[in-house]
Amino acid sequence: MNLYTRKDTVVSGKEILRDVVGLKTITVTLDYTAFTAGIIPAGTSLIFDATTKKTRPFDKVKDAASNEQVSLLFRDIRIDTNDVQAVGLVGGYVKESKCPAITAEFKAKSKMLDIR
Repeated sequence: MNLYTRKDTVVSGKEILRDVVGLKTITVTLDYTAFTAGIIPAGTSLIFDATTKKTRPFDKVKDAASNEQVSLLFRDIRIDTNDVQAVGLVGGYVKESKCPAITAEFKAKSKMLDIR
């Protein structure tokens, strides 16, 4: 019998999809300098930055005229002091209520995402 119990905190993500039909994903490299260290929630709006060749948070003012690839972070992910590879969602049916701060500008850029 183990008398030395151990507790670990496990972070689980929320489901941002309404359906898996039409699901299309890409691999993205998150630029750690563009994010606050900690957990980035699923459904965060992302855009590819051609200068750094990495993905950063979507900015509705700065990125309104950009033609770069936009995506949503598919799962919660922890980021600290290194770039992290993650899965970006570029196509599918998304629950807007489960995603943090999706703007009208992002919706206009994400043609393959049905965000409701």
